[in-house]
Amino acid sequence: MLRKLLLGGVAGVVMATTGVAQGADSVFHVGDAFPALTGTAISGRSISVPVADHQTVVIMAFSRAAGNDARRWSEWLAPDSSRADVVIVAELQSVPRLLRGAVAFTIKRGVPTRLRDRMLLLSSNESVWKQRLAATSDAHAYVTLVDSSGRVRWMSGGVSDDATMRSLRVELRHQ
Repeated sequence: MLRKLLLGGVAGVVMATTGVAQGADSVFHVGDAFPALTGTAISGRSISVPVADHQTVVIMAFSRAAGNDARRWSEWLAPDSSRADVVIVAELQSVPRLLRGAVAFTIKRGVPTRLRDRMLLLSSNESVWKQRLAATSDAHAYVTLVDSSGRVRWMSGGVSDDATMRSLRVELRHQ
């Protein structure tokens, strides 16, 4: 059973692909193109980020603590769901390969059903994503608002306090 879980889960972890080139080492700035992420959400449905012709809030988590932070962001953004799609991306590259299936299973079990269509698991390019998002702590989720043309419009510094969340809400209402 455990072997089946581990092997089945690992296959699920590698489903998302990213347009972030391995050599892309510059930090995102407002106006930069956001690289395409395509793959299968943990629900099994196909997903692409950014969503064509619609604002997308991408919440990137690099640890369990950041995953909890990401959940707070997504719950806080629920009232704005008509203004933007919210996608949570969990980066699992730093999880030992043998344990990724079990971690993926645990994540899926812990994610509410309503969020499973909007969650991707990545297992590559972690250092590139951290660089592009200027991530300084694995304890926080990093949030990026991508406009309908695929350009970065707003970014968090990793802190999910009320002022930061209000700042994002203001940006969501101005498009």
